[in-house]
Parts: sequence; C-alpha cells; structure tokens
Amino acid sequence: MADTSNIRDKAKDTAAAAGHAAGEAKGLAKETASALTHKAGEMASNLGQKAQDTASNLGHKAEVLAPDRLLARAWELAEGLAKKPTLLLRYTRLLLTEQLRRQMHDLLGYGLAMESLALFEKPEPQPR
Repeated sequence: MADTSNIRDKAKDTAAAAGHAAGEAKGLAKETASALTHKAGEMASNLGQKAQDTASNLGHKAEVLAPDRLLARAWELAEGLAKKPTLLLRYTRLLLTEQLRRQMHDLLGYGLAMESLALFEKPEPQPR
C-alpha cells in the first residue's frame, strides 16, 4: 500500500512544476518568436528573388524583411505572443512538443529495462 503522504508530496511537487512551466511558457514564446523570426529573415535574405518567389508560392515563408527591420519585427511578434492568454500558450506548446514527449514515453520502458540489466552485472575483479 502506497504511503499517502508520499503521494501528497509528489502531487505538490507536480503542481509546483506545472506552475513553473506556465511561467516559463511566456518567456519561451518570446524567445522562440524572436529566434524563429531572426532565422527565417536570415534565410530569406540569403535567397535570390526567384527562390523567394518559389518559397512564397509553396507556403514556406510568411514574410521577408530587411536585416535592419528584422529585430523590430521579432519584438512585435514576441509582444503579440506575450499578450495571448497563458492557457493558449501552454496548450500550443503542448501541441508542438507532443511528438517528442510521446517518443520519450515510448522508450521509457526500454531505458528502465537497460538500467535494470546493468544492475545485475557483476564487475570483474581488478588485478592488484
């Protein structure tokens, strides 16, 4: 039978971690928007006009900015994200990270099995 105080402690720790994660979500949204906008602008500025038109036609870019306008636009996007409701940002992050979480979860049993097998290994005596 599980110790109820231990379960309560784990629940409190989980709730605290969830609150911390929500606070980090806004910061993560700002950083992500800035980094993605910077990278997209950098890549787009390196493309020739024909390549830009092709990318636009295929739907692979939303906008192309001059390098001097890029940082200001990144901040506009980050501020727009910061104004969004916290739950929206949290669930958007969950949606974007679900595949990675699922892969980690699927391999958890394998990792635990490998650790268990390693515990049964008897070290060879070292020569003195």
